[in-house]
Formats: sequence, C-alpha cells, structure tokens
Amino acid sequence: MGDFFVFGSLRDAALREIVLGQSVPGRPARCNGRRAVAMRPQGPAALALGEGEVAGELLCDLTVEAATRLANYTAVFQAQPVDVQTDQGPAIAFGLADDGAVFDFDHWQERWAPLARAAAQEIMGHVDRRRPEDFGAHRLKAIETRAAALLRAPDRSRNRPGSAQGDVVLHERHRPYMNFFTLDEVDVQYRRYDGSLSPVMNRAALKVGDAAVVLPYDPVRDCVLIVEQFRAAPYIAGDLSPWIWEPPAGLVDPGETPDEAAYREAEEEAKVRLERLEPVVKAYSSTGSSTEFAHIYIGIANLDGAGAVAGIEAEGEDIRSEVIPFDRLMEGVEQGRFVNLHLVTAALWLALNRDRLRNLA
Repeated sequence: MGDFFVFGSLRDAALREIVLGQSVPGRPARCNGRRAVAMRPQGPAALALGEGEVAGELLCDLTVEAATRLANYTAVFQAQPVDVQTDQGPAIAFGLADDGAVFDFDHWQERWAPLARAAAQEIMGHVDRRRPEDFGAHRLKAIETRAAALLRAPDRSRNRPGSAQGDVVLHERHRPYMNFFTLDEVDVQYRRYDGSLSPVMNRAALKVGDAAVVLPYDPVRDCVLIVEQFRAAPYIAGDLSPWIWEPPAGLVDPGETPDEAAYREAEEEAKVRLERLEPVVKAYSSTGSSTEFAHIYIGIANLDGAGAVAGIEAEGEDIRSEVIPFDRLMEGVEQGRFVNLHLVTAALWLALNRDRLRNLA
C-alpha cells in the first residue's frame, strides 16, 4: 500500500488519531502545483488544482484498517483519492477540485479543531455501518451541532459533591441509530448516596444538541407572538392534535452562540426582528430521555402587524404565527391549552417580569 499525503484539517494529530483509530506520526511534506482550499470554515480543506503549494504530512505503512478509515472519513466530505507528487515522492491524497478561500490551518486549529474532533468521534462511530454518501450535508450539520453542544456541556457544571469523572464508571458506549438525531446507549455505574457503586445499568438518550427558544414580547402593546406547526413527536406519541403552539425555537448551529440562534430563529420562523433578549433560563428539556439543553429567552420586539406563515422550505417547515394579548397567553397556560413546556416556562417568567419590562418600554 502506498504512502498517503494528508493536509488541511488532517494535519491536526488529535483529529487524525480519531480518524485512523490509532496514533500515526507523519513526516512533513509539501505538494507542488496544488493548493488547499477551505470547503467551509469548520470543515476540512479541499485539494484544488492550480498554482500553489500545500503543506501536509506523509503517512507511511498504514494498516489496511487505518487506510480504509481515512478513505471513509474523507469520503463523508465527498473527497476522492488523487495521485499527487510530493517532495518526498509519490503519494495518495484525498481531495476534490474546488475554488474558495485558501485554507488557513493555524486559524482553523484555533477556532474549529475541537469541533472537528468531537464531530469525528461520532462520524467514525457510524462510518463502518453506513456508506459515506449516506451522511449528506443535512446529517453532517446535525453531527456538528451535537458536537458543538458537547463542547459547551462542561460549562453547565453546578456546585455539588461528586462528578462524572470520579463517580460514574463507563463500561460501554453504543450508537445503534443515527439520522438527524442520534441515539447513544451506555452501560454505566454511578456512585449512590451511601457511597457504593450501583450495579451496571444500560441507559439510552436521544442526542439532540442545544436549542434556542425565544418568546417575542411587545411591552408597548402587551402581547406575545407564538407559532404553530406540525410536530412528529406528539404524532408518534398518539396525540390526535399534533399541531403545537410554541415559541420560535431551533438548534444552535456550529459556530453560533445561543443568543445569535434566538435572533435567527425569530426571523426564520416568524419574520420578527428582535430588539434585545431577556434571558429566562438554561435547562435540560427532558433529563430522562434527551440531551437537549434549552436556552430560553423573552425577545423584546415591535409586534405591530406581525403574524405570518414562514419557515425554511428546504427543511420542510410550514409555520404559522399569531400575536395574542398577554392575558390570553396566561389564560391558555392556566387552562392547559398550551402543551409545550418551553412556552409555559417563558410565559410564567414573563408574568413575573412583565411590569418591569413594560416600565422600560
């Protein structure tokens, strides 16, 4: 088997170890007559034809398993094997002809490397069971969304005795399912309150990501905007009315802050431009079944004339919005007409802070 020339993000030794399944030291090499082009900020670099020189590393004597893993990982990003000539001799690289900004490895490593490594952990957990072309841009973005949430998770730690590092023993992790969401299954023990370890237990959680949830509120008109859309989960649960009233909400994209996602979702789902955000709470949506962590806000806005059908057609969204008085919102909460917990949470917070917000208007 020939030598492999890796460049772009695969110059990162930690990422490369995840991809190859083993630590393989590389030898510095350069490839003339090519250039590394950034496919997208957080992604790998494409090997493009054209004037230039690409810095990379030469991997020699890869095992068949490691070479296969490398080919499968790069194929997820639609790269193809290319014969190249390096200053160390001929080699195989993985790339595709593409135009774009020249790939800046130092910037990528500082800004995007942790995300790429976390995403690669999930990709490599599925790549031997799925064809690379099955991933697609939609699934790849979902993987990176979950990876970004995973990187934010340590910041949620609270002051309590015990920690996951010392008081939880992981025996096995499985990923039996991957699509837009993924299912993680673990065999674990945890420290009980009497100090002993629990028996080994099998538990599962749907891995989602971080969500930004924002209830637009107009303090001058004392009204809110809520959206309604078909939701598959209530339908699957057997709910005969799976069109649910909610605040605008969506997953926090890779490289995006929860605040930025809240502003974006209000525009995408309701065509509302928010003036500012009032943080409500940051909390897990369902600790018994899902990893989703919600960042809930009240979004101050002028809701005069608001209310439309919106959503991103490419994502199958068909969302209608309605502006209702605050009193009608609370009446719906009290009578149990709203079954979205994020909406109820935001409404109760608004009830406590409404006078302050109106006095600031």
